[in-house]
Amino acid sequence: MGLLYGNESETGYQPSWLHEKLKPQQSGNEINGLGEQERRQPTPVYHRRWHKHPWYWVQESFYARQMWDMVQGLIIFKSWRLDNSTPNPVAPVAEQDSAESWSDRVKAEALKHPNCDVVGIAKVEPELVFDREWERGEVTEPWVIIIGHAMDYGELSQNLAKPDGKKRPFWRNKFLPEVREVLSTYLRSQRAAFKLASWIRARGYAAKGHGGPKGAPINTLHAAIKAGLGELGKHGSIINDQLGSCLRFSYVLTEMPLVADGPKTFGADDYCMRCQACTRACPPEAISDEKQLVRGVEKWYVDFDKCVPYFNENYGCAICLSICPWSRPGKAQSLIEKLSTRK
Repeated sequence: MGLLYGNESETGYQPSWLHEKLKPQQSGNEINGLGEQERRQPTPVYHRRWHKHPWYWVQESFYARQMWDMVQGLIIFKSWRLDNSTPNPVAPVAEQDSAESWSDRVKAEALKHPNCDVVGIAKVEPELVFDREWERGEVTEPWVIIIGHAMDYGELSQNLAKPDGKKRPFWRNKFLPEVREVLSTYLRSQRAAFKLASWIRARGYAAKGHGGPKGAPINTLHAAIKAGLGELGKHGSIINDQLGSCLRFSYVLTEMPLVADGPKTFGADDYCMRCQACTRACPPEAISDEKQLVRGVEKWYVDFDKCVPYFNENYGCAICLSICPWSRPGKAQSLIEKLSTRK
Protein backbone atom coordinates (compact mmCIF):
# COMPACT_ATOMS: atom_id res chain seq x y z
CA MET A 1 0.00 0.00 0.00
CA GLY A 2 1.49 3.31 -1.11
CA LEU A 3 1.00 6.65 0.59
CA LEU A 4 -0.72 8.39 -2.34
CA TYR A 5 -0.88 5.64 -4.97
CA GLY A 6 -2.28 2.14 -4.72
CA ASN A 7 -0.57 -1.00 -5.98
CA GLU A 8 -1.60 -3.17 -8.92
CA SER A 9 -0.95 -6.88 -8.47
CA GLU A 10 -2.26 -10.28 -9.51
CA THR A 11 -4.63 -10.24 -6.55
CA GLY A 12 -6.20 -6.95 -7.68
CA TYR A 13 -5.76 -3.26 -6.93
CA GLN A 14 -4.82 -2.22 -3.40
CA PRO A 15 -5.86 1.41 -2.69
CA SER A 16 -3.45 3.90 -1.15
CA TRP A 17 -3.08 4.72 2.53
CA LEU A 18 -4.70 8.13 1.90
CA HIS A 19 -7.80 6.59 0.34
CA GLU A 20 -8.20 4.12 3.18
CA LYS A 21 -8.01 6.98 5.68
CA LEU A 22 -10.57 9.12 3.83
CA LYS A 23 -12.94 6.33 2.81
CA PRO A 24 -16.31 6.59 4.63
CA GLN A 25 -18.09 3.71 6.29
CA GLN A 26 -21.04 3.95 3.92
CA SER A 27 -20.41 2.17 0.62
CA GLY A 28 -20.88 4.12 -2.59
CA ASN A 29 -22.63 1.04 -3.97
CA GLU A 30 -25.17 1.32 -1.17
CA ILE A 31 -25.82 4.99 -2.01
CA ASN A 32 -26.23 4.05 -5.67
CA GLY A 33 -28.86 1.46 -4.76
CA LEU A 34 -27.01 -1.72 -5.69
CA GLY A 35 -29.20 -4.72 -4.85
CA GLU A 36 -32.33 -2.65 -4.17
CA GLN A 37 -35.52 -4.18 -5.57
CA GLU A 38 -37.69 -1.05 -5.60
CA ARG A 39 -37.40 1.67 -8.23
CA ARG A 40 -36.48 5.12 -6.91
CA GLN A 41 -34.72 8.33 -7.82
CA PRO A 42 -30.91 8.26 -7.92
CA THR A 43 -29.01 9.71 -4.96
CA PRO A 44 -25.96 11.93 -5.62
CA VAL A 45 -22.78 10.00 -4.90
CA TYR A 46 -19.94 12.01 -6.46
CA HIS A 47 -19.11 15.45 -7.93
CA ARG A 48 -21.19 17.11 -5.22
CA ARG A 49 -20.05 20.24 -3.38
CA TRP A 50 -21.94 19.22 -0.24
CA HIS A 51 -19.58 18.78 2.69
CA LYS A 52 -21.89 16.41 4.61
CA HIS A 53 -21.88 13.84 1.81
CA PRO A 54 -20.18 10.60 2.96
CA TRP A 55 -17.71 10.62 0.04
CA TYR A 56 -17.01 14.36 0.14
CA TRP A 57 -13.40 14.14 1.38
CA VAL A 58 -12.52 11.35 -1.05
CA GLN A 59 -13.91 13.54 -3.81
CA GLU A 60 -11.98 16.58 -2.58
CA SER A 61 -8.73 14.61 -2.67
CA PHE A 62 -9.42 14.01 -6.37
CA TYR A 63 -10.07 17.69 -7.06
CA ALA A 64 -6.94 18.67 -5.13
CA ARG A 65 -4.82 16.40 -7.33
CA GLN A 66 -6.41 17.81 -10.48
CA MET A 67 -5.51 21.36 -9.56
CA TRP A 68 -1.78 20.56 -9.74
CA ASP A 69 -2.18 20.69 -13.53
CA MET A 70 -2.62 24.30 -14.65
CA VAL A 71 -4.46 23.26 -17.83
CA GLN A 72 -7.05 21.26 -15.92
CA GLY A 73 -7.41 24.06 -13.39
CA LEU A 74 -8.03 26.59 -16.17
CA ILE A 75 -10.68 24.36 -17.79
CA ILE A 76 -12.44 23.90 -14.44
CA PHE A 77 -12.34 27.67 -13.82
CA LYS A 78 -13.81 28.43 -17.26
CA SER A 79 -16.59 25.91 -16.65
CA TRP A 80 -17.33 27.43 -13.23
CA ARG A 81 -17.38 30.96 -14.70
CA LEU A 82 -19.82 29.88 -17.43
CA ASP A 83 -22.06 28.20 -14.84
CA ASN A 84 -22.16 31.41 -12.83
CA SER A 85 -22.62 33.80 -15.75
CA THR A 86 -25.80 35.88 -15.95
CA PRO A 87 -28.11 34.56 -18.70
CA ASN A 88 -29.91 36.87 -21.05
CA PRO A 89 -33.52 37.53 -19.94
CA VAL A 90 -36.49 35.58 -21.22
CA ALA A 91 -38.31 37.50 -23.97
CA PRO A 92 -41.58 38.97 -22.59
CA VAL A 93 -43.72 37.50 -25.37
CA ALA A 94 -43.44 33.79 -26.16
CA GLU A 95 -43.21 32.88 -29.84
CA GLN A 96 -45.92 30.37 -30.79
CA ASP A 97 -45.29 27.11 -32.62
CA SER A 98 -46.23 23.44 -32.33
CA ALA A 99 -44.28 21.10 -30.05
CA GLU A 100 -43.24 19.06 -33.09
CA SER A 101 -41.93 22.13 -34.90
CA TRP A 102 -40.12 23.43 -31.79
CA SER A 103 -38.43 20.06 -31.39
CA ASP A 104 -37.15 20.13 -34.96
CA ARG A 105 -36.03 23.75 -34.63
CA VAL A 106 -34.26 23.12 -31.32
CA LYS A 107 -32.32 20.18 -32.75
CA ALA A 108 -31.37 22.12 -35.87
CA GLU A 109 -30.21 25.07 -33.77
CA ALA A 110 -28.20 22.83 -31.43
CA LEU A 111 -26.44 21.08 -34.31
CA LYS A 112 -25.35 24.45 -35.75
CA HIS A 113 -22.93 24.74 -32.84
CA PRO A 114 -19.50 23.23 -33.57
CA ASN A 115 -19.51 21.55 -30.14
CA CYS A 116 -22.73 19.63 -30.66
CA ASP A 117 -22.51 16.34 -32.58
CA VAL A 118 -25.72 14.61 -31.45
CA VAL A 119 -28.87 15.90 -29.73
CA GLY A 120 -32.01 14.36 -28.25
CA ILE A 121 -35.01 15.29 -26.11
CA ALA A 122 -36.45 13.55 -23.05
CA LYS A 123 -39.33 14.30 -20.69
CA VAL A 124 -38.17 15.14 -17.18
CA GLU A 125 -39.31 12.32 -14.90
CA PRO A 126 -38.48 11.77 -11.20
CA GLU A 127 -36.12 8.87 -11.99
CA LEU A 128 -33.94 11.22 -14.05
CA VAL A 129 -33.55 13.74 -11.23
CA PHE A 130 -31.25 13.28 -8.23
CA ASP A 131 -33.44 13.02 -5.15
CA ARG A 132 -32.01 15.94 -3.21
CA GLU A 133 -32.60 18.35 -6.10
CA TRP A 134 -36.11 16.99 -6.61
CA GLU A 135 -37.01 17.38 -2.92
CA ARG A 136 -35.83 21.00 -2.95
CA GLY A 137 -37.90 21.69 -6.05
CA GLU A 138 -34.92 22.77 -8.13
CA VAL A 139 -36.16 21.04 -11.29
CA THR A 140 -39.50 22.41 -12.45
CA GLU A 141 -38.93 22.34 -16.21
CA PRO A 142 -40.74 19.50 -18.04
CA TRP A 143 -38.15 18.93 -20.78
CA VAL A 144 -34.44 18.17 -21.01
CA ILE A 145 -32.44 18.56 -24.23
CA ILE A 146 -29.28 16.44 -24.23
CA ILE A 147 -26.24 17.55 -26.25
CA GLY A 148 -23.45 15.09 -27.03
CA HIS A 149 -19.97 16.15 -28.17
CA ALA A 150 -17.23 13.84 -29.45
CA MET A 151 -13.88 13.44 -27.75
CA ASP A 152 -10.64 13.08 -29.70
CA TYR A 153 -9.93 9.33 -29.71
CA GLY A 154 -6.21 9.91 -30.23
CA GLU A 155 -6.02 11.94 -27.02
CA LEU A 156 -8.33 9.58 -25.14
CA SER A 157 -6.32 6.46 -25.96
CA GLN A 158 -2.75 7.67 -25.35
CA ASN A 159 -2.27 5.54 -22.25
CA LEU A 160 -3.21 2.42 -24.20
CA ALA A 161 -0.53 3.16 -26.78
CA LYS A 162 2.11 4.06 -24.19
CA PRO A 163 1.42 2.25 -20.90
CA ASP A 164 2.99 4.03 -17.95
CA GLY A 165 3.93 1.61 -15.20
CA LYS A 166 6.55 3.85 -13.62
CA LYS A 167 6.23 5.47 -10.25
CA ARG A 168 5.26 9.11 -10.60
CA PRO A 169 5.57 12.19 -8.38
CA PHE A 170 2.22 13.13 -6.84
CA TRP A 171 1.74 16.02 -9.28
CA ARG A 172 2.09 13.80 -12.36
CA ASN A 173 -1.16 12.48 -13.80
CA LYS A 174 -0.92 9.03 -15.36
CA PHE A 175 -3.84 9.91 -17.65
CA LEU A 176 -2.93 13.57 -18.21
CA PRO A 177 -3.84 13.85 -21.94
CA GLU A 178 -6.99 11.78 -21.44
CA VAL A 179 -8.30 13.78 -18.49
CA ARG A 180 -7.58 17.07 -20.22
CA GLU A 181 -9.56 15.81 -23.22
CA VAL A 182 -12.51 14.70 -21.06
CA LEU A 183 -12.64 18.02 -19.19
CA SER A 184 -12.23 20.16 -22.31
CA THR A 185 -14.99 18.18 -24.08
CA TYR A 186 -17.28 18.77 -21.13
CA LEU A 187 -16.51 22.50 -21.36
CA ARG A 188 -17.08 22.65 -25.12
CA SER A 189 -20.43 20.84 -24.87
CA GLN A 190 -21.35 23.11 -21.96
CA ARG A 191 -20.85 26.12 -24.24
CA ALA A 192 -23.19 24.55 -26.81
CA ALA A 193 -25.83 23.99 -24.10
CA PHE A 194 -25.60 27.57 -22.83
CA LYS A 195 -25.83 28.90 -26.38
CA LEU A 196 -28.96 26.83 -27.03
CA ALA A 197 -30.50 27.97 -23.73
CA SER A 198 -29.98 31.60 -24.79
CA TRP A 199 -31.67 30.88 -28.13
CA ILE A 200 -34.68 29.38 -26.34
CA ARG A 201 -34.96 32.30 -23.88
CA ALA A 202 -34.89 34.74 -26.79
CA ARG A 203 -38.09 33.04 -28.00
CA GLY A 204 -39.89 33.60 -24.72
CA TYR A 205 -39.34 30.35 -22.84
CA ALA A 206 -37.36 29.73 -19.67
CA ALA A 207 -34.25 27.59 -20.22
CA LYS A 208 -31.08 26.81 -18.28
CA GLY A 209 -27.91 25.16 -19.54
CA HIS A 210 -25.91 22.65 -17.49
CA GLY A 211 -22.48 21.24 -18.22
CA GLY A 212 -20.36 18.38 -16.98
CA PRO A 213 -21.01 16.08 -14.03
CA LYS A 214 -20.43 18.63 -11.27
CA GLY A 215 -23.51 18.83 -9.11
CA ALA A 216 -26.04 19.09 -11.94
CA PRO A 217 -29.59 18.06 -10.94
CA ILE A 218 -30.19 15.57 -13.78
CA ASN A 219 -28.64 12.11 -14.12
CA THR A 220 -27.28 12.94 -17.56
CA LEU A 221 -26.44 9.39 -18.56
CA HIS A 222 -29.97 8.09 -18.06
CA ALA A 223 -31.50 11.18 -19.64
CA ALA A 224 -29.33 10.60 -22.72
CA ILE A 225 -30.59 7.01 -22.94
CA LYS A 226 -34.20 8.23 -22.65
CA ALA A 227 -33.46 10.79 -25.38
CA GLY A 228 -32.32 8.08 -27.79
CA LEU A 229 -28.62 8.94 -27.77
CA GLY A 230 -27.35 5.48 -26.95
CA GLU A 231 -27.43 2.31 -24.90
CA LEU A 232 -25.81 1.68 -21.52
CA GLY A 233 -22.52 -0.17 -21.96
CA LYS A 234 -20.89 -2.71 -19.67
CA HIS A 235 -18.40 0.01 -18.65
CA GLY A 236 -21.23 2.12 -17.21
CA SER A 237 -21.12 4.78 -19.94
CA ILE A 238 -23.25 5.49 -23.00
CA ILE A 239 -22.52 3.74 -26.29
CA ASN A 240 -23.73 5.94 -29.15
CA ASP A 241 -24.44 4.47 -32.60
CA GLN A 242 -22.13 7.05 -34.23
CA LEU A 243 -19.50 7.98 -31.65
CA GLY A 244 -19.36 4.87 -29.50
CA SER A 245 -18.29 5.74 -25.94
CA CYS A 246 -16.08 8.58 -27.14
CA LEU A 247 -18.40 11.48 -26.18
CA ARG A 248 -19.49 13.66 -23.26
CA PHE A 249 -22.84 15.31 -22.51
CA SER A 250 -24.33 18.61 -21.42
CA TYR A 251 -28.01 19.56 -21.34
CA VAL A 252 -30.68 22.25 -21.27
CA LEU A 253 -33.73 22.22 -19.01
CA THR A 254 -36.63 24.16 -20.51
CA GLU A 255 -40.36 24.85 -20.38
CA MET A 256 -40.59 25.20 -24.18
CA PRO A 257 -43.20 22.70 -25.48
CA LEU A 258 -41.32 19.78 -27.05
CA VAL A 259 -41.75 16.15 -28.10
CA ALA A 260 -39.65 13.44 -26.47
CA ASP A 261 -37.45 11.05 -28.44
CA GLY A 262 -37.70 7.42 -27.41
CA PRO A 263 -34.83 5.14 -26.36
CA LYS A 264 -32.89 3.67 -29.27
CA THR A 265 -31.48 0.16 -29.49
CA PHE A 266 -29.01 -0.93 -32.16
CA GLY A 267 -27.26 -3.95 -30.67
CA ALA A 268 -24.72 -2.44 -28.25
CA ASP A 269 -26.22 -4.24 -25.25
CA ASP A 270 -26.06 -7.62 -27.03
CA TYR A 271 -22.47 -6.89 -28.04
CA CYS A 272 -21.52 -6.12 -24.43
CA MET A 273 -22.91 -9.50 -23.39
CA ARG A 274 -20.18 -11.20 -25.42
CA CYS A 275 -17.37 -8.63 -25.23
CA GLN A 276 -14.99 -8.58 -22.25
CA ALA A 277 -12.55 -5.90 -23.39
CA CYS A 278 -13.28 -3.39 -20.62
CA THR A 279 -13.78 -6.09 -17.97
CA ARG A 280 -10.33 -7.51 -18.57
CA ALA A 281 -8.62 -4.14 -18.96
CA CYS A 282 -9.95 -2.54 -15.74
CA PRO A 283 -7.04 -2.50 -13.21
CA PRO A 284 -9.27 -2.45 -10.08
CA GLU A 285 -11.59 -5.10 -11.58
CA ALA A 286 -14.61 -2.85 -11.08
CA ILE A 287 -16.50 -3.88 -14.24
CA SER A 288 -18.77 -6.88 -13.82
CA ASP A 289 -19.36 -9.39 -16.61
CA GLU A 290 -23.01 -9.71 -15.57
CA LYS A 291 -25.84 -7.24 -15.11
CA GLN A 292 -26.89 -6.39 -11.57
CA LEU A 293 -30.02 -5.10 -9.83
CA VAL A 294 -29.77 -1.36 -9.17
CA ARG A 295 -32.75 0.59 -7.81
CA GLY A 296 -35.16 -2.01 -9.13
CA VAL A 297 -33.63 -2.29 -12.62
CA GLU A 298 -31.29 -5.00 -13.87
CA LYS A 299 -28.48 -3.31 -15.78
CA TRP A 300 -24.72 -2.98 -16.24
CA TYR A 301 -23.10 -1.55 -13.15
CA VAL A 302 -19.52 -0.53 -12.30
CA ASP A 303 -18.48 -1.19 -8.71
CA PHE A 304 -18.11 2.30 -7.23
CA ASP A 305 -15.99 1.26 -4.27
CA LYS A 306 -13.46 -0.48 -6.52
CA CYS A 307 -13.40 2.13 -9.31
CA VAL A 308 -13.04 5.32 -7.27
CA PRO A 309 -9.68 4.60 -5.55
CA TYR A 310 -7.97 3.92 -8.89
CA PHE A 311 -9.79 6.84 -10.54
CA ASN A 312 -8.78 9.26 -7.79
CA GLU A 313 -5.19 8.11 -7.38
CA ASN A 314 -4.51 8.53 -11.10
CA TYR A 315 -6.38 11.87 -11.29
CA GLY A 316 -8.91 10.14 -13.55
CA CYS A 317 -9.03 7.13 -15.83
CA ALA A 318 -10.00 6.51 -19.46
CA ILE A 319 -9.12 2.85 -19.95
CA CYS A 320 -12.65 1.45 -20.33
CA LEU A 321 -13.75 4.18 -22.74
CA SER A 322 -10.66 4.03 -24.93
CA ILE A 323 -10.49 0.24 -25.12
CA CYS A 324 -14.19 -0.10 -26.00
CA PRO A 325 -14.42 -1.35 -29.64
CA TRP A 326 -17.30 1.06 -30.28
CA SER A 327 -15.08 4.09 -29.57
CA ARG A 328 -12.61 3.53 -32.39
CA PRO A 329 -13.21 6.10 -35.16
CA GLY A 330 -15.54 4.77 -37.85
CA LYS A 331 -16.05 1.46 -36.04
CA ALA A 332 -19.59 1.92 -34.70
CA GLN A 333 -21.35 1.67 -38.05
CA SER A 334 -19.46 -1.45 -39.09
CA LEU A 335 -20.31 -3.10 -35.76
CA ILE A 336 -24.01 -2.28 -36.23
CA GLU A 337 -23.93 -3.79 -39.72
CA LYS A 338 -22.21 -6.91 -38.43
CA LEU A 339 -24.73 -7.31 -35.62
CA SER A 340 -27.68 -6.91 -38.03
CA THR A 341 -26.44 -9.82 -40.16
CA ARG A 342 -26.52 -12.11 -37.10
CA LYS A 343 -30.24 -11.59 -36.53
